Amino acid sequence: MSRRIITVGRQFGSNGRAIAKLMAAELNLNFYDKELIEMAAQKVGADPEQFAAADEKGANPWLYAGNHVQSYPNHTLPINDVLFNVQCQVIRELANRESCVIVGRAADYVLRDRKDMLNIFIYAPMESRLETIKKRFNIDEKEARSRIRKQDKDRKYYYNYYTDSGWGEMENYFLTIDSSRYGIEQTARILAATVRAVEL
Repeated sequence: MSRRIITVGRQFGSNGRAIAKLMAAELNLNFYDKELIEMAAQKVGADPEQFAAADEKGANPWLYAGNHVQSYPNHTLPINDVLFNVQCQVIRELANRESCVIVGRAADYVLRDRKDMLNIFIYAPMESRLETIKKRFNIDEKEARSRIRKQDKDRKYYYNYYTDSGWGEMENYFLTIDSSRYGIEQTARILAATVRAVEL
């Protein structure tokens, strides 16, 4: 298999991260998700916890006024903007160095000009996502629905804020798949087989 970078967008509760991680293992590729936060923090000497709080959230000048990264060259930028800019650098460096799977962080947009990138979006019906989140956090349906709506809203705002594209809009992706139809392991195998079959 020639070099390729697979980016994975996902709805909250679709098990997208777990599927992406299994797919990466199936393809023997490195997997990057939360690791990108640590790598970005190391790059600019920032506090990883400070970056983690801003992860996949668009800048809000009212909410984050005064919350900046002093070690960044333009330390007047909101931490969200700094994180996005540095993560873009990290994502491009990874793509130049190795085949890998990258979850979230608008990586599909960041790498949109590459010919060796495949972008995937994993979704599931609300009923399935509710059951997943209820079990994952041991919460009732009302709380699960609230968490799903908030997380998806944050991801959509982040993606749309930093790109000129639309989060979750199927025409923006090489492949979209409903994870509820086949489950985590089978979905991962389907995606891995598809990636192997595609010539770039």
